[in-house]
Amino acid sequence: QMSSHQKLITEWCKTCLQIGVNLIISTKGIDDFHSKKLCKEGCLIVRRILVDDMKKFTLLSGGKTMTNQHSRNFGKNFQNNIGESEEAFEQHLNRSKLLVIRGF
Repeated sequence: QMSSHQKLITEWCKTCLQIGVNLIISTKGIDDFHSKKLCKEGCLIVRRILVDDMKKFTLLSGGKTMTNQHSRNFGKNFQNNIGESEEAFEQHLNRSKLLVIRGF
């Protein structure tokens, strides 16, 4: 049986997919169940990035950083917190993986 936190994350994932989110950037981890579900639907997930980098992505994309407190009340304003870019993809360079985001 799912906890209230798991139910909240499941609802959040459904909303992301319904409004067309295709990139999620997080300073923390995302559990395997929800990560696989989002990836299966074509959503690229970047986990455990630095807070300073998150601030840069947020500023460039026009989005807003959401904390756990904000995610509890995402409701109707959720879509207003989503930033935009033209393209995001992972590129392999030697043994490194790079995240390329274009068109902020």
